[in-house]
Amino acid sequence: MSNGIDQEVFNQALLLAAHLVERKEPAYATIVLRPWIDTPLADDLKAIVCINLAVCATHQGDDETTLAWYDHGMTYAHVLCAENKAAWLAGRGRNGEALAVYESLMPELLSPEERHRVSHNIATLRGR
Repeated sequence: MSNGIDQEVFNQALLLAAHLVERKEPAYATIVLRPWIDTPLADDLKAIVCINLAVCATHQGDDETTLAWYDHGMTYAHVLCAENKAAWLAGRGRNGEALAVYESLMPELLSPEERHRVSHNIATLRGR
């Protein structure tokens, strides 16, 4: 792991946060996760933290904070967080917004797997 951050400590923090969410204590999971944004983690790991913080916000019924965490995560791993944001939007019936996020990804340099997944999700949303 980069800059001396212990991978095992990070993994345990993610597991603890997941356990807290399962126990319906997302506010405590947020307390566990939030400090990781300010550590010297690799960008992809910070994106994972942001996605998990978005999940915590969802469990707290805070849609605005959920979207803010997905948007913040996009500064670290744009495609990963954008796909998660679009899926979250679609899951709430906000299909037009989800479609716009997926369509915004098409000009990106996507891997073949990402391009297939995004194309499939666009076709699915257009068919609804």
